[in-house]
Formats: sequence, structure tokens, C-alpha cells
Amino acid sequence: MTVLPKNAVMKKTICLVLSLVLLFLLVSCSAQNSGDNNPDGSPDSTGNDSGTPANDGTTIYYVPDDLPDTINYNGEKVVFLTLADSLFRYDVLTDELNSEPVNDSVFNRERFVEERLGVDITDEKVSGNDFLTKVNIQNSSNDDTYQIYAESTVWFASTVFDGYLTDLYELDYIDFSKPWWSELFNNEAELGGRLFMTTGSLSLSTNRFLYTFYYNKKLAEDYSNSYPDLSNLYSIVFDGKWTFDLLSSLAGEIYEDLDGDSARGDDDLYGFGCHSDVISDGMWSGFDVRMLGRDEDGWLTPEVNEEKLYKAFDMLSNF
Repeated sequence: MTVLPKNAVMKKTICLVLSLVLLFLLVSCSAQNSGDNNPDGSPDSTGNDSGTPANDGTTIYYVPDDLPDTINYNGEKVVFLTLADSLFRYDVLTDELNSEPVNDSVFNRERFVEERLGVDITDEKVSGNDFLTKVNIQNSSNDDTYQIYAESTVWFASTVFDGYLTDLYELDYIDFSKPWWSELFNNEAELGGRLFMTTGSLSLSTNRFLYTFYYNKKLAEDYSNSYPDLSNLYSIVFDGKWTFDLLSSLAGEIYEDLDGDSARGDDDLYGFGCHSDVISDGMWSGFDVRMLGRDEDGWLTPEVNEEKLYKAFDMLSNF
């Protein structure tokens, strides 16, 4: 999630918003075929939306931005306040090239934006416990230390109601119809016709923390005689027939007492395994159980379909 402090100096706010747009832009490019970066480690911006060979032979599919080519902020500094947690290490900036593809792409993205706009991008990484403290100190003292906050939505969303943040709809040069923005997130995050936080291609965590199912092909093959659907899982998903009932009927019945102690334990084989802490988040979304609705002015209101909620809870509990 990326948000802008409300009290930032306007010149810097415009500067950092332009940078934000370009940061999203660079991540939205996809390279195909093989090829190294330029010898100096800089990105090659050759390309257009139809695909153009770059100097190193890589084909870059590029969605152009709408920013004036004459923009130059003469080294203006833009500071992100980010999380120090290793899970978010690539989300905004990385310190150096190390031949790891994601790390080097993020490094090159920063350099491209700096050269494109004439800015100096840096960040300050802090722990989750210190993040909101830094935000509160900045806004209570009305300083301009940080221009962009990049934090986890679950911890930062309450800040919207503290009046610290800029309405992104009021800023120039942001076109939320561009493919590097998350339309789904923005629609859900909008409050009364205003948007105070956003996400998209810039935040690699948007993809890193997706809830997904993986299946063991060897295990599926071993049990396919008893459960024929296990040999056809891809087609079931592509045909829109993958349901929680089917998951329960397949995975819920598979069990082997591998350690021979006649008791279910961690060392036995199961048809389904999951992270114990956060699976409910993904399941509520999968069941389309909503907690909030909208009033006529676009503000959030409590809206729970209790019958659907309890049915989903029973299905999960029984599984």
C-alpha cells in the first residue's frame, strides 16, 4: 500500500506523485526471452506497447505514460517510509545489484525513475512497531521528512481517519485507468468519493501474499483411482467447477498413518495442509462473505449476510 502525507510541501508532493506513477510503470513492463541488463546495470527503456527489441535482444512490452518529457526536478529528494521486515525487502527499493532477478529489476526501476524525472529516491526502513510512531511524529510536527508511506494495509488503514493523508484523486498526473494500478483495490478503498491509499504493480507484496492452492501431482496420481477428479484438476478449475465442496470431498478423505502410532499427528499424511494463522482471510474472500457495504454517499456501512456467514463457518469447521 502506498499513501501520501497530507502536509507534504506541494512541490515535493507533485514530484513524488510523478515518481510514483513511473515506479508503477516500470514494474508493469514484462521482459521476454533471455538477456542481461546493460553493462552499467541501467535499465533499457526501449519499447512500446506492441513490443520492441531492446539493445540486448530482450523484448520489452511497454505501456507508455502520459507525463511530459520535459519534467526535471533537479535532484529533488523523495523519501519513502517503508517496512524493514524481510518480507517487504523488494517492495520499493533495494540497495545494490546482486544478480538476483527481482532485486536487480527493483534496483534498475529506481534508477530509471531518478533519471527520467531528475529526482533522488531513498527510503527509511523501520520495524512495524515503529512505523505508526514515525507517522504520528511527522504529522504532529508538520514536517516533510517522508513523502510516501508504504505499509501493510491491515495496520495502516485506520490512519485514513486521522486526517494525515492526501486524497489521491486531487493530484495531477495520476491516471487510475492505467494497468499498473489495482482497480479492484481502489474501488474497495474509496471513501465518500475520495481515495487515500492505493496499490498496484509497485507493491510486489500484492502478488507475494496472494492466497493460492498448490497440489502434489504424485499424491493426486496415487489417489486418482479412488478419486478420479484428482487426475483432472486443471480442467475442473478452468471450467469454473472448483468449489469448496469438491475440495472437501477430495482432500478431506485422504489420510495415512505414516508413523504407525494409530493417532493423527504432524508426521502423518493428509490431503490438505494450510497455514494456521491466516487461512480464514482467504476463505472469507473465497466464500464472498462481506462485512461491509456502502451507503448512497459511498461511505462504509456494516452489512453482513448472517445466514451465509454461519453456513461458511460450518463448512470450514467441519472440513
